[in-house]
Amino acid sequence: MQAYFDANGEPADVDIYAVSTRVNAAGENYPPSDWFAREGWTPPVILDDRSGSIDEVLAIPSVPSWVVIGPDNRVVERRTGRVTIEEFEALVDLASGL
Repeated sequence: MQAYFDANGEPADVDIYAVSTRVNAAGENYPPSDWFAREGWTPPVILDDRSGSIDEVLAIPSVPSWVVIGPDNRVVERRTGRVTIEEFEALVDLASGL
């Protein structure tokens, strides 16, 4: 995704956030701060607490997950797993109300 942001910028009418949750010292991307730095990640990163409060509130079934919140602040789409650029652009359209 960062390559997309580097080439196209972040969407002007949609806020993008990453949520760092389910941190696992045995995970391949541990620590998450190093992974975000390696990726050159530019959108803001929200750090979940140790009890997974954000994970619970957003009902994230697995990682990675996508939660799209529309202009009326309601969840309009949920996806799990990696997404293609085309799928990402469709999610952006949903978030912007298109």
